[in-house]
Amino acid sequence: MIQDNETNTISAIAVKSGPAVFNADSKKRQEQNFTAASKLAQQAKARYEAYIGYCYGKKKDSGRGKPKMYQELAGKRFWTELTGDEEFYIKIIGYMGTMPEKYVANYKESYNKAANRLIREFSNSFCREDGSINWEKLVEFNSGD
Repeated sequence: MIQDNETNTISAIAVKSGPAVFNADSKKRQEQNFTAASKLAQQAKARYEAYIGYCYGKKKDSGRGKPKMYQELAGKRFWTELTGDEEFYIKIIGYMGTMPEKYVANYKESYNKAANRLIREFSNSFCREDGSINWEKLVEFNSGD
């Protein structure tokens, strides 16, 4: 939550990666969190604004259903609301610079180790000596008592 003392406004912002991240249960939980934050703002006698901000993508209001207690902003609209800079959604990639490349080697090494470990565990647990999958054993593990 962000409090702006000049305008006596409390803003609750839920940041999500992209606009397709919610299922019905997670959306309900998010709405419950916004309701709780709204009550805190009422106690503080402050104006309340709630946003779900999607870091990338586009989100259009469908205009269907009941009005929401929050706004959904994606991509440029979200970053502009958050920073006040209409070009921030473009600038952010420049701010990252070469940072992602610094982690590629570590990521690949960790990924390969994890893949090897999972393959070894699967093979030891569910493969026969000739390398074929013992489907009965796998189904028993997955669905049995």
